[in-house]
Amino acid sequence: MADYSSYEPAYELESNDSGQRTEAQYDAFVKKSLGREVKKFIRDTGRREAHETLFSEMDAADVAAISDSQALEYYGGVDSGFKVLEHTVAVHNDLIHDALSRIGERERGIILMSYWLKMSDLEIADETGIPRRTINSIKHSAHQHLRKILEDEGYGANNFFPKDDA
Repeated sequence: MADYSSYEPAYELESNDSGQRTEAQYDAFVKKSLGREVKKFIRDTGRREAHETLFSEMDAADVAAISDSQALEYYGGVDSGFKVLEHTVAVHNDLIHDALSRIGERERGIILMSYWLKMSDLEIADETGIPRRTINSIKHSAHQHLRKILEDEGYGANNFFPKDDA
């Protein structure tokens, strides 16, 4: 077992900085949650690509067999994700999906390109024609809006779990 008795943190927060510490912990929590959702998206996309067949490669009988609304709904129909560039990005976490759907389209697109499509600010700027510094500013604004939405839902900086309404 490791001995942490001589461990010293890289920096010390003053006793009145507990709010900053809580805010930093919450920011880390949100970033970690987004990171997990991105990893899940990448893993699910890889699995799906390994097992799916393009409609263009299917014969008419196979397409007709899966074209009923229940099958499309089960397999994630056309409206199940966010459209970004030429991609449809599915967000399976209901809380994050709801929060993303409540911010502006431009902010959402930049967040999805950055975290789900793993694009750098420069790549996003090239795709959208928006200056790189503006991309960074929009991303920061989107983080603030997402944070506010999550706090309104009960996921605040002081509690990482939803508020109990009971």
